[in-house]
Amino acid sequence: MKPDKSECICAVCENAARMYDSSVMLCRMRGVVPAGWRCRKFSYDPVKRVPPKSIKAPCLDYVDIDTDD
Repeated sequence: MKPDKSECICAVCENAARMYDSSVMLCRMRGVVPAGWRCRKFSYDPVKRVPPKSIKAPCLDYVDIDTDD
């Protein structure tokens, strides 16, 4: 699955590696760049993608409907 244009950033490129800070990447082609940088040498790496968090199920209370209150 190829990402759309808005997801073509260095944070998920196989040519870039994270540095000391998550907002800075070391690119093989361009050197030190921000994680949101975009260039023509982009190559998608699915291992670097961070999936969205799952939605927690609501906590429901037990109600006994068989009692005569």
